Amino acid sequence: FHTVINIDRKRILQGVDRSSLLASEWANNNVNLEIINESTIKISSNASQIGKISETQQIDAIQGEKQLNISFDGRFMIDALKAIKEETVTLS
Repeated sequence: FHTVINIDRKRILQGVDRSSLLASEWANNNVNLEIINESTIKISSNASQIGKISETQQIDAIQGEKQLNISFDGRFMIDALKAIKEETVTLS
């Protein structure tokens, strides 16, 4: 299976940044990204001592597999998104 998501770079950067604030208390700064439907993703994180954060964001387009739930180090995603100058990014 293969999933391709197109989303506004600034919007996802801000969402991952917010989730990373909580994730910094957690091992590996884990941020979760989940496809909710064909137009929405959920970005979330939690820390047992502090609480959790979750937000949904509109995506521009999705192709391929519509079911995806991944965790990643938010710091790395933030660094990558800051280095990209395009308005729209493709996550694949």
